[in-house]
Formats: sequence, structure tokens, C-alpha cells
Amino acid sequence: MNNFKGLEQKFKNKFSESNTVEGHWTQIRWTPDLISNEQISIGVFFEENGFIHTKFIDDYDRLECVYGKDISNSLELSIDLIEYLLKRDWRKSVSSQLVFDQRGFVRGESVQAILDKLFHRAVPFGKPHDSYNEPSDRFPTYRTSNLITNIKSRIFNKIGDNLYDIFPEKSWLDIKINETVHQIDLPIRPKGANQVGNINSTIYKTYDKFEISCLAALTDLQLAKRCGLGDDAVLFTLLPNDYSLSLLPEQEQEKRFHFLKEFEWKLEMNEIVHQKCYEELEISTQIMKWANTSSTSDLFN
Repeated sequence: MNNFKGLEQKFKNKFSESNTVEGHWTQIRWTPDLISNEQISIGVFFEENGFIHTKFIDDYDRLECVYGKDISNSLELSIDLIEYLLKRDWRKSVSSQLVFDQRGFVRGESVQAILDKLFHRAVPFGKPHDSYNEPSDRFPTYRTSNLITNIKSRIFNKIGDNLYDIFPEKSWLDIKINETVHQIDLPIRPKGANQVGNINSTIYKTYDKFEISCLAALTDLQLAKRCGLGDDAVLFTLLPNDYSLSLLPEQEQEKRFHFLKEFEWKLEMNEIVHQKCYEELEISTQIMKWANTSSTSDLFN
């Protein structure tokens, strides 16, 4: 028995010495029909160092086979609500149709590896619907909320709590325009500086989500400048690489290209600087330089 305890302790020490990530995970279940009261697992999230990383179903084919086409729009609205709650207090769900089932401790080699493993085990409808079990490459979805979380986590791992001098703990602000209160989301507000910044992912499978993400980021920066919250405004945008873009039909590629061209013009007219990147590491580095944070050099080497 003593030999077993010694072996167990040795195993734990080996894990703690290795470069692992650990935290707690939660399964997200959704009840699309309160009459049948059937719950569907739609995603998972993993919490580490106070940052919540999520993975949701983004291929709806399996769900549509069982529940019909209409379920996709309903699920998208539910995921939008979950993303809203995660920015505030997800433990106080505002809907009886959403269940956040906190499952326990988990450890792995990386955040993405943990999410992928949990998603595969806990979200049966999340598996791609491929013919004859032959997987095919698809244009991915990388939600803006996930991008922001990953960037914050990456910078936190380098500068610790100094992160919050760049990213306030609450990303949203209440502003008053013509006696009406509006809520805007501005995740980047460097302490003591007249700067505001936003982050936007254009990597969405559907055109509608791609367009909404861009316009929401633009609107929040426009309102911030109008209220005098920052003369120096920057939007950091993640674009798909050439291979990912090639997975879209040519007509869809052209449609997005023309929208982004018009979008660039709108940013310029509002005196908002646009930093376009193809990797989240690049965005992290650009944010650090723009925020004039000390120890920027070699920060991510």
C-alpha cells in the first residue's frame, strides 16, 4: 500500500512539473421545446485563471436531421445569449431553457486540447455530419468572444494582473446619448490613456454572423468616440488565412471582400485605425505595442 502511495505521489509531481493547463469545465445543455422538456448538449466551457473558453456546436446538420431546419436559428440565438451571460454572470441564468452543469476539475496539455476532448465526449450532436464517415474540410467558425478570451489569457500568462490595466474586468459601459442609455462593449481601455479598442473576428461560417460581428464592433467604437471616451480608437480584426478562405464558394468570397472594402471606408471616415491580422498571436502583440505597456519587447518570444 505504501509503495502505491509513493507511486501515486510521483505521478502527481510529474504532472505538476510538466507544462499543463488546468481548471474546471461545464457542460451546456439547451431545452428547445419546454413541452417535451428534452435537453440537448450544445457545448462546453473551460475556466482557467478566471477566463472562460468555450466550444459550441457549429455544424447543425445532425441537429437539423432530427429536429428540422428551424432549430439552427433558435440555437444561434441561444448561443448569443450564452455569450452575453458569460461576460456578466453566467451562474445566474436568465432562461429555464439553459442549463450550466458544472462538472469538475480537468487538466490537459493546452486549452484547445481540453476543449476538443470534452466537446467530443460531452456533445454528441457536435460531430460533423460527413457522408460515409469521410471527413471533409469546412470553413471554420472562430467566435469573437473566444478570440477575446484567448488573447486576454495569452497576455495574462506574460504580464499577470497587469493585464487589467489594458482590459478592464468589465468590458461593457453604459453611455447616455440624448437622454437614452446605451450599453457598449469595449474590451480594451488602457488605464490612464485616452484610448479605446475593440477586437473582431471575421471567421464565421455564415455571412450574417460575419457581417453582424463587424458592424457591432464598428458601432461600439463610433459611440465611444462620440461620447469622448477615446480619441485614439483601434479595431483589431482577425481575418481567415488563404486556405480557410478557399473553403468558401467563390461568390461568398467576393461578397465578403466587397463588404470588408466598404467596412474599411466606414472605419476611415470615423477615424478608427484598423489593424488586420491573420493570427491571434499577432493581435496580442499589436495590442501590447499600441497600449504602450512596458516589457513589450520580446514579450511573446
